[in-house]
Amino acid sequence: TPKKKSPHDPSGYQYYSKIAASLDDVGLPASLSGMLRNLLDCSRSEFRGEESYSSFADVLTDLKLVRNNPCCYLDSLGNSPTFSIPNRLYNRLSVTNKIIDLYHSEACKCLIVHGRAGVGKSSLLNQVLAAISKQDGSFVAQAKFEQAGINPLAIVAQMFNSLCEAFIRDAQPRAKAAVTRELELALGVAGIKSLSLVVPSLSGLLASSDTGSGVQYMNRAASVSYALGKLLEVISAHFVPVTLLIDDLQFADGISRSIISSMLENAAQPTFFVCCYRDDDVKPGDDFSSW
Repeated sequence: TPKKKSPHDPSGYQYYSKIAASLDDVGLPASLSGMLRNLLDCSRSEFRGEESYSSFADVLTDLKLVRNNPCCYLDSLGNSPTFSIPNRLYNRLSVTNKIIDLYHSEACKCLIVHGRAGVGKSSLLNQVLAAISKQDGSFVAQAKFEQAGINPLAIVAQMFNSLCEAFIRDAQPRAKAAVTRELELALGVAGIKSLSLVVPSLSGLLASSDTGSGVQYMNRAASVSYALGKLLEVISAHFVPVTLLIDDLQFADGISRSIISSMLENAAQPTFFVCCYRDDDVKPGDDFSSW
């Protein structure tokens, strides 16, 4: 049998490289240059690259795309053409409908979503909750825990901070006054000021922006967990429907999980919770089993 030519054979590879390199100097759009390179690469047989055409049908498909949408291929758009991937869910209709039904169900207060890393849990939830929010005007506050580098409590605080910012921005003056009054009754002025050190935007609800140099910390009954729960309860009662999306919960520390668990146990809150975690990162016997 004849010996196969090496991809470095001067009669093959060098000739191909010379022609391919010259395409950059011709001034063709990057898309057409890529098509020509793929055609030339077919001559290298077993040594051709993965992007080269494997059949005439592949070539014909690209030629039809050029014919049907010439602007996409013939306009020079810098070093390469641009394209967009549609933000759609495929084969998830039954799961999507189930989430929507649970959201509208009065019996369901919390949705737990789990699965292996990379299966699309976050994308699914973000799209479904965005569609629900567009329909009923609800607000979605999100906390996404990281494996390392960010304090988990800071992530929880940021979620509440975004909720307060949205409430201050969109709520009616009467609702803001009611929330301020109810928070003062539940936490006291000093308690609200102390909580505003954790949730900075909360200071926008205070009658005075001066937190004072001697701010007293909240008493034990108004701990951070209690205060955040009360904040959520009061704002939810005077605002649009609120959904808390808590993602990658497997990376949360014990204190953050305790805060979230405490809020879940508070039946007075009309908030809808969505907790998402990677089950392949959770060991048997983890406290998620009690959720």
